[in-house]
Amino acid sequence: MEKSNPIKWIKYIFHPSHYLLSYLINQKKIGKTWRNLLIANGLLAFWLMMRLTDQPSFVTKLGKTNWSMVDLLVFLPLCLYGFIFGKSYSWLKKVIFINLDHLKISLPFKIWGLRNI
Repeated sequence: MEKSNPIKWIKYIFHPSHYLLSYLINQKKIGKTWRNLLIANGLLAFWLMMRLTDQPSFVTKLGKTNWSMVDLLVFLPLCLYGFIFGKSYSWLKKVIFINLDHLKISLPFKIWGLRNI
């Protein structure tokens, strides 16, 4: 690889599959199991340290609440609005990426352009 040509070097660095490693299916399963075991170990260590040092609970306790029908009439439309907005954003993001793929823009410019929006 030539170091004198920066454009070739940038294309090489930003190529999406240049640094992929192939794994056997057994290794993928072992990796997933190992990752889950490490997560469980971290949670257990966190819980144990909180108990041994008499720290307050990590989760804030809020106490009792009173919900009236008026509160539900405000809360439920807000939940529906959030759901619709999230689904439409997810759909719009897919449409944008499909259209970007049809424009045949190189990967470094896609990354630079999406980061500066």
